[in-house]
Amino acid sequence: MASEMMRNGNFSNKTLTDWAKKPADFTEKYEKYEVGYSLLLMPSQQISQTLGAVGTGELRFKFDVKSYSPDVIVVLVLILMAADGGISASPMPVFASPEWTKYDVGIYPEQDYASAILTVTCGIGSGIKTDRPADKEVEEGPVRVGNFSLT
Repeated sequence: MASEMMRNGNFSNKTLTDWAKKPADFTEKYEKYEVGYSLLLMPSQQISQTLGAVGTGELRFKFDVKSYSPDVIVVLVLILMAADGGISASPMPVFASPEWTKYDVGIYPEQDYASAILTVTCGIGSGIKTDRPADKEVEEGPVRVGNFSLT
């Protein structure tokens, strides 16, 4: 059985213990969600977590997102750092909608990595065109995120 690599992925203690945030002074707003809490992220706010070593094979990354307007982009990036200084980044831009959406993403490292960092950013700005709906500009946050898991 795979072991959980993330800590405090469901914000169960209503804090960002084990997470870093930017800007450092953003106000944390939690809401009860499933077995823990969700965190409100406003545009340009970011949370990140440093993870341990990552080996080859499949990683399962799961998370839930919800927005307050349609078609908000949330960008998650898993940054993998090799002992020799090599870096690999796996960006995962996803759409958040007014209903909770559960994502389950497979990531397949081709080498062992000494450490990893996960970053989560809300809203990468308007001006992005999509085909949902009718090639309109994507809205900016806020979004709620929760239930992070990496195994």
